Amino acid sequence: MATQYIESIDGSRIAYDVSGSGTALVLLHGGFVQDRRVWHSLGYVERLSREFTVITIDLRGHGESDRFVASDAYAIGNILSDIDHVVRMCRARDFLLWGFSIGAAVAVQVAAHSQHVLGATIAGSFFGKAIKEYASKNIPGLEAAINAKETGLLAEWDLASVERKFIEAVDLPLALALYQAMARWPTVMPADLRCPTYVYAGSADTLVAGVLESQRTEIETAGMQLRVIAGLDHFQEITAVDRVLPDVLAFLRGLHE
Repeated sequence: MATQYIESIDGSRIAYDVSGSGTALVLLHGGFVQDRRVWHSLGYVERLSREFTVITIDLRGHGESDRFVASDAYAIGNILSDIDHVVRMCRARDFLLWGFSIGAAVAVQVAAHSQHVLGATIAGSFFGKAIKEYASKNIPGLEAAINAKETGLLAEWDLASVERKFIEAVDLPLALALYQAMARWPTVMPADLRCPTYVYAGSADTLVAGVLESQRTEIETAGMQLRVIAGLDHFQEITAVDRVLPDVLAFLRGLHE
């Protein structure tokens, strides 16, 4: 995995790598505890690069890309510019797109604003005001966690192990800045996307699956495919490779038939 860099619209350094040949396929990872390496470690790049030019990007604030604790840095215009600059540096114009979790929330914005997305896969995210509401609900908790961590009171919090592990592992000021920015991102509805789109979530990802089911009519009216995969939780939407990859590949291949 040879890291390359571009300088984005605001001077930020964005890391990416490229594998394979064929139609460009941009992969966007989940937030905070992931970076572009997840697509490599789970075997996606190896398998997808047999058919596509696979471009994996470290979203700003993650991996080897520049990190910020100011929310303005994560304005959607900056992130859209990051992706556009990487794609053009890879000598591509039109491209396919697959995003997971926060990467999927970004992919929704890209597919709504770019004329060059041939098809998008949205994994573990949703549409409309729900994404802004989700980001806003996380802000008070993150602010409290930052204060508790700084004052040494975090050990006194009664937390589930998964919550404590997240708080201890994540750069909390960065997460706060990103959520503050997401709460200001434009609202995007299914009909706003400019390309064929496949949307999926796991049934055990109750938040995302519940919102998507409530949006099913809008999603399907917009001509999109929606699948809720039995038993998968949020992280399994990317880690259960053999459960999710065949349908995504069928969707991507179908765009060329």
